[in-house]
Amino acid sequence: MPQKPEYPPLLKEGLHPHTIDELEKLCVLAFSDSTVRQDIMAGFLALYERLIQLEVQGELWVDGSFLTHKPDPADIDFMVLVSHDDFFAAEGARKDFFDWLIDNEDEPRTAFSCHTQLVLFADEATRNTSRSRMTKPTGSAFTASASPKASRRAKPSSNCSRPLK
Repeated sequence: MPQKPEYPPLLKEGLHPHTIDELEKLCVLAFSDSTVRQDIMAGFLALYERLIQLEVQGELWVDGSFLTHKPDPADIDFMVLVSHDDFFAAEGARKDFFDWLIDNEDEPRTAFSCHTQLVLFADEATRNTSRSRMTKPTGSAFTASASPKASRRAKPSSNCSRPLK
């Protein structure tokens, strides 16, 4: 079986706060010959906007081949980190969205070209542990945040912990 080619990461290892505009510039606009990156970004933005509408508080991390020099990645990998308390207190549309992210792993990938994961943390210490375990040397992690009062262009704080609210 032939080995899949490796592509170098766009960012060095670690968490890198970016605006959505910066992510788009880094991962889409810099790849003018890509046949899929713009569509993948559109799918990601649809789910990102839904998180804003639902006033989800947490962090959003992007990683995987979308953050490499691979011209045409299959999807964008992203994680939504929410507190244990916020997850179990969720009701209505927010609970339905969380359930959809968990129970329908293939649907976000098929409909939005997004490989999603919902990660719960109990407190600051477990969130920091999650950060250290999920930082990858290839397809470096990325943090974005949003607010219902802000546009999709909100700039995250320098410590990568501004909420998706």
